[in-house]
Amino acid sequence: MIIKESQLNYIVSNSSFPKFILFYGPNEGLIRDDIFKISKAYKQNIETDEITINGKNLDEDPTLLNEEIRSLSMFSKQKIIHLENIKDKHLQYFENEELENDKILLILKSDNLNKNSKIRNFFEKHKIFAVIPCYEDDKRSSMNLLSQFQSEYKIKFDSDVKNYLLQNLSSDRLISKNELEKILLVIGDNKNKEIGLEDI
Repeated sequence: MIIKESQLNYIVSNSSFPKFILFYGPNEGLIRDDIFKISKAYKQNIETDEITINGKNLDEDPTLLNEEIRSLSMFSKQKIIHLENIKDKHLQYFENEELENDKILLILKSDNLNKNSKIRNFFEKHKIFAVIPCYEDDKRSSMNLLSQFQSEYKIKFDSDVKNYLLQNLSSDRLISKNELEKILLVIGDNKNKEIGLEDI
C-alpha cells in the first residue's frame, strides 16, 4: 500500500505501523525525518534493539535478514531493523516473508526508485507492506514546514519574511530545517523579538 506524507502523522499518533515500510525518493532529509518519527513512536520508552543492515550485507550473507527477524535480545522486548541501500535484486528477501513476530519492525530505505522498480511495485500492491515516497519539497510542503516551525517555537513572521523564506528554502527537508533553526540563534532567549527581513 502507498502511504502519503499527509497520512503519516495519523499512523504515528495511532501506532498503527505496517511491519515493513519502504522509504524512497530524492528527499534525503524528509526520509530521515520520517524514519526518526516512526522509530521514536514505535519505541514508546520500551527497551528496543536497533540494528542496521546494508544491501551489501545481504549480498554477502543471504540468511542474515531471516536470522535477525527471528531473534530477539534477552534484554529487549522488540526490535527495529533498518535496511539501507535496498535495490530490486533484494526483493527476494521480502516477497515470501510473512513476519509473524509482532515485535519486529522493518524500515527499508532506498534511493529514487522509478515506476518500473520491482521492489517499489511489490510494496505498493501489497496489502500489509507499505511504501512512503519522499519527493522534493515544493512550495506547499515548505509552507507547512514553516507553519510547524512558527507554531512549535511560537514565532511570528510578517509576509515579507515568509515570502523570502519560501523562495529560499531548500527542496531537501533536512537542509530547510537546519536553515530555520539558525533563526533561533538570532532570537536567542527573546522569543518575542520581531524578526525582520534584514535578520533573515
